[in-house]
Amino acid sequence: MENMTAIAFGMLGAFYMFGGYAVLRAIAIDELIDTVIERVNYPEETSEPVITGRFKKRFLGVMALVSFAGGAFLFFQSALATALFCICLAMQLLHVLVLGPRYFDRDEDIDFNESGRQATINAMLIYAVVTVCLLYAQHLGALPSFPHSWSLRESAGLAVTVAFAIYAYRMTRIPPPNTDILQSLPPNDQPLQAEFSNSEQPGNVISIAELRVQATAHEEGLWARSKANDFWETVDPDLLGISIALESRISKWEDRYDQFCDTDEMDALNDEPNWSDPEKQAHFHEAHSIAQRLKKEVTSLHPHKVKVTWVNQDGEILDIPA
Repeated sequence: MENMTAIAFGMLGAFYMFGGYAVLRAIAIDELIDTVIERVNYPEETSEPVITGRFKKRFLGVMALVSFAGGAFLFFQSALATALFCICLAMQLLHVLVLGPRYFDRDEDIDFNESGRQATINAMLIYAVVTVCLLYAQHLGALPSFPHSWSLRESAGLAVTVAFAIYAYRMTRIPPPNTDILQSLPPNDQPLQAEFSNSEQPGNVISIAELRVQATAHEEGLWARSKANDFWETVDPDLLGISIALESRISKWEDRYDQFCDTDEMDALNDEPNWSDPEKQAHFHEAHSIAQRLKKEVTSLHPHKVKVTWVNQDGEILDIPA
C-alpha cells in the first residue's frame, strides 16, 4: 500500500513539474515574439499596456515556477510539497479574483475572453481539490508533517527546483538588441500594400488609401480601399504587418460577432444580430479600441498616410485621428 501511495505521489508530482515547464516555455515564446515586435515597431514605447503585459508574464512565470517546485517536492514526498501547493493556490486565487479582472485583462472585454477565463477557473478548481487531498494525506501521515527536520527528500526537491529555475531564467532571458544591426537596416518607407482579389485586376498589388474596422458576418473585420480604383474589399490582417497581439484581438472580435450571427434569432427587420445592449456596446467599444491600435501600428510601420476609420453602433463612419 505504501508503494502504491509513493507511486501516486510521484506521478502527480511529475505531472505538475511538466505543467510548470509547459507554462514557462509558452511564456518564454510569447515574450520573445512580443519583444521582437516591440523593438522593431515601438523601440521607445513604455506605455501602460506594455508594462502591464510584462508584469502579467512575470507573475504567471513565478506562479509556474512555484507549481513546478510543488511537483518536485511532492515527487520526493517532502513535507514542503503541501506548503508550496498552498502558496501556488493562493497565487491562482489572486490572479483570478484580483489581478486578472482589475489589471491584467481590464482592457479586454469579458465577453471576448470568456472561454480563456473559464478554463483558468477550471484549472484552479482542480488544483484546489488536489491541494486539499494532499493536506488530508499529510494529516493521515501519508506525507511527512511539520515540524520536520531537513532530509534527503528536501535536498533532492530543492536541487531539482534550483536547476529548473536556472534553466527557466536562461529560457526566458532575452538579450539586449544589437543596435548596429538595427541601424544597418534600410528604412521602412515602402507603401502599405495588400493583394486584392477582385475580378477586374486579379492578383494586383494595390496600395491602400483607407482601412476600416467593420464587422460583417463570416467575413474579415478589416476593409481596405485602394488608391487605384476606390475599390473596397476585406483584407487579411497578416498582409498589413501588424503585431500578433492585434491580429489576435481582431480574430477574437470577429469570431464573437460570427457567434451572434450564427444564432436563429437574427433581427430580420434591422438585419443585425439580436444581441443585448451590453453585448452590442461591448462589440463597438472593442471595435473603437482596435481601430485606435491599428492606426498607431500602421502609422509606425508605414510613413505615408493611411486613413483609419471605424463604424459605430449608429452606423456612423468615424475617423481615427493621427
